[in-house]
Amino acid sequence: MEMIIYKEDATLDAKEILPPLSLLRIKNNIDSLNAGDVIKVLLSIVNYPEAESDIAAWSNTLGHKILEIEKRDELIIFFIQKSSSRRDLKD
Repeated sequence: MEMIIYKEDATLDAKEILPPLSLLRIKNNIDSLNAGDVIKVLLSIVNYPEAESDIAAWSNTLGHKILEIEKRDELIIFFIQKSSSRRDLKD
């Protein structure tokens, strides 16, 4: 399988941050980006074993696109593209 190389506009090293603070950090970093920008997020599978499902659900809810998820040893790397239009969440 060929790995696609993405040019990230920002990188967030959240390997040492435990959930739910890691998800909040991702949100804050994405909020500071422009629509279409890509952020590379580094997380520890040991510290956040639910990262893949949690971040996929969160991204889907807000309309952000996960371009790739890469797992290396105890590391999980996400490439997330910020949505071009923010979905309004209703209670």
